[in-house]
Amino acid sequence: MSAAASPGTPLRLLVIDTGRDLAETLSTSPERYRVDRAADGRSGASALQAAAYDVILADLAALADLSFGDEHAVTRLARLGGTALLLVVSTTDSVSAAVEALQAGAHDCLARPVSLSDLDARIAVLRLRHDRRGIPPPMARRPQPGPGRVIAEAPTMIAVLDQLARIAGSPAPVFLSGESGTGKRLAAETLHALGPQAGKPLVAVNCAMTLPRAESPGIDAGLALLAGGDGARALIGAGGGLLYLNEIGALGPSAQARLLNLVAPDGATVVVDGRPVPLMLRIVCATQQSPAALIGNRTLREDLFYRLNVLPIHLPPLRQRPQDIAPLAAHFLTSFARVGGKRLADFTPGALAYLDAHEWPGNVRQLEFLMRRVVAMFEGVTVTPQMLAAADTEGQARRGPSSLAALQAGDEVLPMWRQEQRIIEAAIARYGGNVARAAAALEISPSTIYRKKQAWEERQDDRLSGAA
Repeated sequence: MSAAASPGTPLRLLVIDTGRDLAETLSTSPERYRVDRAADGRSGASALQAAAYDVILADLAALADLSFGDEHAVTRLARLGGTALLLVVSTTDSVSAAVEALQAGAHDCLARPVSLSDLDARIAVLRLRHDRRGIPPPMARRPQPGPGRVIAEAPTMIAVLDQLARIAGSPAPVFLSGESGTGKRLAAETLHALGPQAGKPLVAVNCAMTLPRAESPGIDAGLALLAGGDGARALIGAGGGLLYLNEIGALGPSAQARLLNLVAPDGATVVVDGRPVPLMLRIVCATQQSPAALIGNRTLREDLFYRLNVLPIHLPPLRQRPQDIAPLAAHFLTSFARVGGKRLADFTPGALAYLDAHEWPGNVRQLEFLMRRVVAMFEGVTVTPQMLAAADTEGQARRGPSSLAALQAGDEVLPMWRQEQRIIEAAIARYGGNVARAAAALEISPSTIYRKKQAWEERQDDRLSGAA
């Protein structure tokens, strides 16, 4: 089973392709990829049995000899690859071929020509989404909980993961903004895990707290550093790392002046035993306010803002990433159920409709606490809308006329196929038209959706013919 490469270690990449151009292109970056090539599916299978790889990049046309019985070639390759990321490449724009490959077990599908930058970006996002310590099977029914895991299906959040992956290796300061509960701390932890600071300290400071006196015993190293105490010695002794400053606008003038020295363009130095010592430290700050407002109301020094705002990243609120609501809810539900010894593991369609109708002013944190209350209050296997309503103590969900109440009241009794059509079309809409993702959420195959859509069209044609 392949282990994810540590920061700075090249990924082991197996290219399965009849041509040499793709492998040769990727071999131009030996610091990122150690590339092996197999000319066909069987050669690729032999390579996977002989060695462990982090990533498999396979041209669909080269896998024709790998199918065995009813087992799809991609499914067999995914099974042989173990924890490796599996990306397939197609020379056509066939949507059906891409959907079939994803359903068979591929993590992603790319179209030729594949550039080095495209591959870098896709691998970075997929490693974040599938936990960098090891890649779970691609068709896992639910996202499994794990420290530092980022769950993202929404395009806006996937773009954030792209940004985090691209800047993880840079020492430049990062300025995170976003409403409370959007995941700014998790973003900082992701930068820490993917960057050269991995394995070194991550010191988190809540700037809204009153800074303690420097001589207070046991004070946090980061707080002491900003308060002018001996925190510098503690951080230097720990070998550097990442300093996360939450609610940066709450820092007082004296602490802002000290922080200004830590983000000096020519590098940070601190005084220890009367002499200056270089401090290798990455600064990541966060605020739930508008960065422009921090300057406008003079909450934050303008010179400090520009030194901190080198790499700005905005975390979108949960209401702007609706595709993430169900996966996040499932993640929290199964995590809390496991800890509490409960069997809760799924949601009824009505419960999912309830979650979708919520505006989530408290964002991901509010969803997390709601799932915690549901697990604490109820038994069973499946979460219902009634359970959610009872646990939703905030009472801040605002539902339109077509929401849960309409679902329950049902002024008109529709035929079963029409109700099924509504559910499937709603799922496709929620996933931005992506049939494969909608099918995965509904736990059916994409081919089932296509067959049903054809049946609906035939029913519609029959009705029109009858009317004529």
